[in-house]
Amino acid sequence: MKTPASRYTGYSVYTNMPVGGEMRGFGAPPASYALALHMDKCAEAVGMDPIEFMRKNWKSPGDVEKQEGVPDVTIGPNAQDDCVRLGAEAIGWAKRTPPEAKSGRIRRGIGMYTGAQHSGRADSDGLIWLDRQGRLHLPLGTGNIGCAAHTGIAGVAAEALGVELDAIDVTWADSDNVAWTFVTDASRSSNCDGKAVYNAAQDLINQLKTHAAGMLDIPAEDLTMREGRIEGPDGTGLDLPAIAAAAPKRTEFAPYYDAEADQSPMLNESTGKIDQHPPMTVKPATQALAQALQDKGGIVGLGHYVWNPSTQAWGASFAEVEVDMETGQVRVLKFVSAHDVGRILYRTGAEAQIHGGGIMGLGYGLTEGLMVDPNSLVPLNPGYLGLQPMTALDYPEITPILLEAPSDGGPYGAKGFGENPMLGGAPAIANAIYNATGVRMDEIPLTWERVHDNLRRAGKLMV
Repeated sequence: MKTPASRYTGYSVYTNMPVGGEMRGFGAPPASYALALHMDKCAEAVGMDPIEFMRKNWKSPGDVEKQEGVPDVTIGPNAQDDCVRLGAEAIGWAKRTPPEAKSGRIRRGIGMYTGAQHSGRADSDGLIWLDRQGRLHLPLGTGNIGCAAHTGIAGVAAEALGVELDAIDVTWADSDNVAWTFVTDASRSSNCDGKAVYNAAQDLINQLKTHAAGMLDIPAEDLTMREGRIEGPDGTGLDLPAIAAAAPKRTEFAPYYDAEADQSPMLNESTGKIDQHPPMTVKPATQALAQALQDKGGIVGLGHYVWNPSTQAWGASFAEVEVDMETGQVRVLKFVSAHDVGRILYRTGAEAQIHGGGIMGLGYGLTEGLMVDPNSLVPLNPGYLGLQPMTALDYPEITPILLEAPSDGGPYGAKGFGENPMLGGAPAIANAIYNATGVRMDEIPLTWERVHDNLRRAGKLMV
């Protein structure tokens, strides 16, 4: 650990406010906001460029950190330095000047955020069924929450099996007819469910080779899977339908997994203790589905994965803003979001995550604030109209940057990417406002009223 001795104290406050629910980031957005502003203040206090200050203090590969519910974790490979470097170049960090150098009613500033987010939690099952006609089926427990995880995971299966993407039928989120998964949240779908599906593909390939070996009289270890066929060294082979039609029923349901990368210590929800070597078996629901599909004929491949906590997604966000020193109005001119996703499974979906997460983070920072009646504690602005999320009309220029530093655990090195794009918007804007005005904004949303009042209290408001 970079800090050999540390202590963290947290406490809860009973407020009688409405109960909160799940939001993208699960507590990380407010914590990231506070941490990013604190780091910016620290950098200023010691006279350092914020990027250089953060570079000296961020987690690096090989560092050890504490995480909730698991033993000490060694940080895995990441491209954090490249995220910051390329993001800074794209936003024009070199032209950034200090607040005291600004004058006039409309002032520009540039701010940044950098950090990491976990790539999931708990365990996942994977299942791929090759029916008797040779058609591949991928029943995913992952819910469809709009982030195109299904396309990326299907791509993992297609790549592993050496077939085209449209050769696989994908279904999802019907608990009676899909493989079990822990939950759809925590940036876990592509990483955890994706790796379980990759393992299921390996199990299916192993079975195909075993069955084909007997049919071709060629040792299984000499066979390869290529473009929907199992082939020997001389090109002799069998198509998948021929193998599937002749395959005997599976009598055991042990899943495939990589003992080094896929079996990490995990919190046992029943005992509250950490299992150093959690059982690597599919859940009863997955086994029941496998048996039902097996009864229809064909071959069922099974995989299992336990979240590897060293797999973290890294990113950096930069914002350039204009601040009206008379009204407090803030306009975001440009937003750059650079992320290490481990391995890009589906580029269009990954870039869409940056656009969607970016605009959500900007709305969280600029306009979205829950108003509660102080007497009744009833929300005064329920619904989208009252909350005022940002719309397409509010979009600044958004520049997505994707980098790859493959993880040790995810499918083909992929990392989770559901939450990280949302975290940087608010803190990058707040730090940019300070760079423009010299006034700190410790509370969000950064509405024109709040910015106006902070400028007035600091004696910076132009009237």
